[in-house]
Amino acid sequence: VPAVPATKVAITAPSKTVKVGRTLQLKASLTPPAATDRVTRKSSNAKLAKVSQTGKVTGVKKGAVTITATAASGKAASVKITVN
Repeated sequence: VPAVPATKVAITAPSKTVKVGRTLQLKASLTPPAATDRVTRKSSNAKLAKVSQTGKVTGVKKGAVTITATAASGKAASVKITVN
């Protein structure tokens, strides 16, 4: 199967807030839909919110963080999440 690089990444969240100790599931989608890129996710501050490689954000401490999803092709998208 030939590799299909992503030309765009989108990240969506059902909410822009998460409470300390709770989780929020983010969804990353690639364009084209047949893209085979692996997507990695990163929190701008893991002391405030952690993010798993499946997109689950866990609130750790009150504050605001940016969660970024990056495809192997280098394309990325971010969403700001407030922990309260």
